[in-house]
Amino acid sequence: MEYLNLQQGDCSARICTYGAQILSCQLQDAHPLLWLSSAALYQPGQSIRGGVPICWPWFGRSPKPGRPAQGFARLVDWQVQSVQPAQAVFRLTDADVPPEMVDFPFRLQMSIT
Repeated sequence: MEYLNLQQGDCSARICTYGAQILSCQLQDAHPLLWLSSAALYQPGQSIRGGVPICWPWFGRSPKPGRPAQGFARLVDWQVQSVQPAQAVFRLTDADVPPEMVDFPFRLQMSIT
């Protein structure tokens, strides 16, 4: 898994390309603003417990059996489109997702600043 670190003034954030998930956000010399489980697993196919996950295209149980709860967007690697000191832009398309998880075309873009 790849990680990006953003910095703006006294605030920093750490983002994982797996799920385009924000793992931490913290002001300098302060407690973290986000919860991240010490038992979080960083393994493909497993959700990362904590941070800010992207639950898409559904929240909760899948409307179709055999598909992951909270959607598949948090369980796949997103493509990094651009990175600046205080911004990262990610993209996910149906071509990035295993065919058993999706049966419709889509293109998502996530900008984290």
